[in-house]
Amino acid sequence: MNNRFFEMQLFEMLIERSSFTAAAEAMLITPSAASKLIKRLEARLGVRLVNRTTRSIAPTEEGICYYNNVKRILQDIDDIENRIALSQQQVSGTLRMSAPEAFSVFHFPKLLAKFQQLNPLVSLDVVFLDRFVNVVEEGFDLAIRIGALPTSKVPFKIFGENGRYLTASQDYLEIYGVPQQISDLASHKLIDFTSLSNNGTWELLENGQSIVVPVRSACMVNSGLATLVMCEQGMGIAPVPDFAAASLLAEGRLVRILPSCVFPSSFIYAVYASDRHLSSRVKQMIEFLQLNMQPSISSVAVPI
Repeated sequence: MNNRFFEMQLFEMLIERSSFTAAAEAMLITPSAASKLIKRLEARLGVRLVNRTTRSIAPTEEGICYYNNVKRILQDIDDIENRIALSQQQVSGTLRMSAPEAFSVFHFPKLLAKFQQLNPLVSLDVVFLDRFVNVVEEGFDLAIRIGALPTSKVPFKIFGENGRYLTASQDYLEIYGVPQQISDLASHKLIDFTSLSNNGTWELLENGQSIVVPVRSACMVNSGLATLVMCEQGMGIAPVPDFAAASLLAEGRLVRILPSCVFPSSFIYAVYASDRHLSSRVKQMIEFLQLNMQPSISSVAVPI
């Protein structure tokens, strides 16, 4: 038997089960055959991988290094085979998901259309809203979120980062003037997106330095989409996310102010109920968004 893949599998079993007998049973060979294969492996590498006693085995420093790399390689092979097997299946059924409300009018619907072109048997049930849903209790397959990563053990996948910038309409700036420094915000009307503010304040970064700004609200609103519309209508200065800013600026509907000031970046990610027994349609959506979400966001990056 001269199979390096088999040797890697055997060595992984040996380290994890700490026994030639147990490893041999798992690989359907005899303990003596397992011992010979490991000795041949060590001879080929020119280094001892395990220290043997009559009662136990223990990996050497080189053995630990080899094990860590072998485990990664075997996992990569499993992932490749699973992806290929998944690609051969016809994914079908209903996929229920939530996403931030502002996603509904920007790039996200185009991504969903592309996903359904690739998976025509999948029916999408998409709910746009700005609160964080409970995927289990509310019956969602997955939820797209913008914000800090979850602190609980809920499984999640990161798709990219999202920045926010201060913007206002041209009409607003003609009436109230253009702020030249952060302290000028105290005399301006601010649209306070409540999911972003903290006890009536905004945290801004100016040239990398954190500054807390009290918010003198012209309006408090819990909707990201409403925040954008109100800002465009001249109600005040508002934080606008990456995925929305570029098109609004390019069309002249909004003007960026205080370009050296930004909000701390947050993450765009998906949460779902469990890594175990994940349906093929959810896996397909997660893999699709991992490939397509960040490029879509990057294509509308805001110029400084």
